[in-house]
Amino acid sequence: MMHGRAGGLLNQETMKPRNLSETLGRLGKYFGRFWYMIVLAVFFVVVPRGLK
Repeated sequence: MMHGRAGGLLNQETMKPRNLSETLGRLGKYFGRFWYMIVLAVFFVVVPRGLK
């Protein structure tokens, strides 16, 4: 049994995907100013895998 706001999340209608390039472009706008942090995070994930 769910109480409060969390129960409302399950009752919402789902949105169907429309345009992948539009969605990726919007995400690029949101995270564009953090590009160097994303590159650094990917670096720290990929490099240790290569050293094993």
